[in-house]
Amino acid sequence: MLGIYIYLGVLLIIFLAFYVSGRKNYKEFIEEYKADFKFTVFAPMALSMIDKLKIIERFSSQITGVNQKVIQVYDYRRGPGFTKMHIAELISISFVCLLFSALFGAADGGFEMIVFGLVLAILLPILLNKQLDDKIKKRKEDIIIELPEFVSKVILLANAGSNIEKAIVRTVSQRKDANTHPLYRELKEVAAGINNNGNFAEIMEQFNKRCGVQEVSVLTSTILLNYKRGSELIISLRHLSRELWEKRKTVAKIRGEQASTKLVFPMVIIFIVVLVIIGYPAMSMM
Repeated sequence: MLGIYIYLGVLLIIFLAFYVSGRKNYKEFIEEYKADFKFTVFAPMALSMIDKLKIIERFSSQITGVNQKVIQVYDYRRGPGFTKMHIAELISISFVCLLFSALFGAADGGFEMIVFGLVLAILLPILLNKQLDDKIKKRKEDIIIELPEFVSKVILLANAGSNIEKAIVRTVSQRKDANTHPLYRELKEVAAGINNNGNFAEIMEQFNKRCGVQEVSVLTSTILLNYKRGSELIISLRHLSRELWEKRKTVAKIRGEQASTKLVFPMVIIFIVVLVIIGYPAMSMM
């Protein structure tokens, strides 16, 4: 029992030591990223721990992979900040598991809760990192779903007499959710580069790298190979548009199947609950 109190005391001392030093230093930093990260209550403690223990520098090889995933999910221009907040969230979740398991262990005098907390402190960050892969997959699917519609609008504007650069800029400017949709967020960078008279080929290559989607790569190659050929570009984009619409149908079909699969588990739970409600009175009467 004494060991549990010592363990709890050590955790509280660690929390207070890092939280007090980080509360003022990271207030503005946390506010900047608060919208994208939900678990920010313990963020001052975690951020202070990251800097004072030099966690990013010491585990740079492991964090590089996480950083690449974070950049794909969030804004690449603020990649280091998002990565730091993501690591802070992982540390916060682990620390909360340890702290509350120690509190419950001290309350009932058992070490089982402490062991359970240690297991959760390891598993939850792994699951949270797994969510990054799911978010990356969703981002790619969102781009594939929206891409054929974007290409169709560009074709219409090109047929009306606009060149490809003006068609892209106008299509992006007409989109209301350009700041939030993953495809149009990257296309805004393209439009800004065109408006600043940047090299079109370089702008499109950077757009392709930021998206990291095969379909975008095909679109970029098609545009760069034909954007000075006028009618040939429109013909190529029409062929590509048909293929992209088929890809969109496939993604939509897969998402529909996944949605129906996710409903199975709640339905099984409801079925079990109904069985208990109906069966318990009958069993009690026997």
